[in-house]
Amino acid sequence: MKVLTHRYTELFQGRFKVLGHFADQVFAAPNLRLFFKLLAENVVPLLSKGTSYETFYLHWTKEKANFKKKHSETETAALQELLDVLEKIQSLLDRENLLEHPAINERLSTIENILKGADGYRFVMPPHYEAVYDHICLLCKDVLQLGHIELMKEFGEIVFTNEAIVDPETQNVTYAQVPGFSGFSFAPIRSKLRALNQVFSWDNIDHEWAIWEHLELARWCWDTPASYFEDKKLEYQTIQTCDKSAFLLNMHAFWVEMHQIKTKIDFQKHILFFDRDRFVQYLEIILNKILLHQEIGLDQYSGQEKAPYSLMLRLDDNELQLEAIWVKDADPEIFVVHTFRRDSSPYRMIKQLLDVSIGDHVSVENYATESVAKIFDRIKLNPIVEKLFFRRVDQHTVSPINRCPVLKDLPQNELDEVNAYIKSLESIEGGWYRNRLLYAQGDSL
Repeated sequence: MKVLTHRYTELFQGRFKVLGHFADQVFAAPNLRLFFKLLAENVVPLLSKGTSYETFYLHWTKEKANFKKKHSETETAALQELLDVLEKIQSLLDRENLLEHPAINERLSTIENILKGADGYRFVMPPHYEAVYDHICLLCKDVLQLGHIELMKEFGEIVFTNEAIVDPETQNVTYAQVPGFSGFSFAPIRSKLRALNQVFSWDNIDHEWAIWEHLELARWCWDTPASYFEDKKLEYQTIQTCDKSAFLLNMHAFWVEMHQIKTKIDFQKHILFFDRDRFVQYLEIILNKILLHQEIGLDQYSGQEKAPYSLMLRLDDNELQLEAIWVKDADPEIFVVHTFRRDSSPYRMIKQLLDVSIGDHVSVENYATESVAKIFDRIKLNPIVEKLFFRRVDQHTVSPINRCPVLKDLPQNELDEVNAYIKSLESIEGGWYRNRLLYAQGDSL
């Protein structure tokens, strides 16, 4: 595909000019390695950190938060729907004295073990609710094979097919009408969830925020050293640890593909995700939206609140993290504020600040000779964010005043500063999207 060398340099004007220059360099790259090097080192950092692109970045972030909320609510409702269906089927089976039938009992035990996350029954991909759905379908088939056709009519469409039956002694063949399901209708919310899950397809070009996630993933894989995986452990004791391990394996697969591109000139073999044509399309969609906004302005990027709804600070092991809740009642996006040396004075002070009750005083002199201001400066806690959570009583004493401040009443200049600060932090939230962006995509969506 031949690309005009200066196409976007000529089209973009003013504050967007440098983006056009970088984009043209990416498109003109003579090999795959240089293509992703320029994309990861120039274009993606400019879009994520540049003040000229803040309105786009924050719009994508909020769009993702809205989708996450809708997805989470649908996921919860889908699982409850399956539990309600299971309860109804069990009630019908109990009425017909079928609960103790060996095949039925074994199937119900399997479903119970999946729901409990018992050893040997932990599912991450597909999600455990999909495994529950599959086994409810098998349960319905088991009941149907026992001849209880009327019992199963409300759970799916039943059809009859002619099947040959061979007598093992005489070898005579007879034909019988055997019931089966042509489809199941007991989980409409789960069908809605599967439709939502199409967002995680590599071929999805209808959601800018998802395209942006793909570009960010390319940058992460390019920038991340192999040492990132060295101290990571794969554990499978619970559904949660299975989920974390699946995420690590998934991210490692993406990383390996990018590492091959990065270390081998013109590496083309076994490219699944980081395909040049795919990423050209991704980047062109983003560039063309920015270009359209430059020319005529787009309402979706103008005149709406872009700041988070609320913030929270928390310690996760030795990391101080900032949770940005972009949409009320949605799951947060998590950013790393500072990584402490374990048991350092700043770590112990922050831990106590987050543990004590609102209004209690914490003296920094218990941990260090430095002032409160110097410690907050050392961990690069933004002054506006600091004011939202803490009050300095004096030079060496500080008090927590809020656990989850809502930002709607902040002056615009302070909101802008909070946004700029958040953008300067490294997000660790990619796991939510990337754990669903399967490296080996099949029909599991």
